[in-house]
This record gives sequence, structure tokens and C-alpha cells, in this order.
Amino acid sequence: MHKAFRLLSLGFVVAVPILGGIALGIFLDSKLEVKNPIFTLGGILLGVIISGWAVYLMLKPLLSEKYN
Repeated sequence: MHKAFRLLSLGFVVAVPILGGIALGIFLDSKLEVKNPIFTLGGILLGVIISGWAVYLMLKPLLSEKYN
């Protein structure tokens, strides 16, 4: 059952950092009055990197059980 909950929460692990990065980027772009959405793009990139790392850490134990 624990494995099922881990896999079901995978969507939140991916979505939350990306949406957080977008929100932070939009906030910084508006506060610093930047013409180009550089902070938004940086936030998206940072969110994707954090999401990828979190998915790796989340699935690593499941994959190691499969091969043992």
C-alpha cells in the first residue's frame, strides 16, 4: 500500500515545485519591473530541476527493490 501512495503523490511532487517557480518568477518580474520574463523562465527551470530530483529520490527505493 505504501508504494501505491508514493506513486499517487508523484503528480504533486512534479507540479508543486514548477508552479512555485512560476509564481516566484512572476512575482520577481513584476516587482523588479523586468521587460523580459527572465525570472519566470528561471523559476520554471529551477522547478523542473527540483521536480526531477524529487522524482528520482522518490522512485529510487522502488527501483532498487525491483532489481534486488
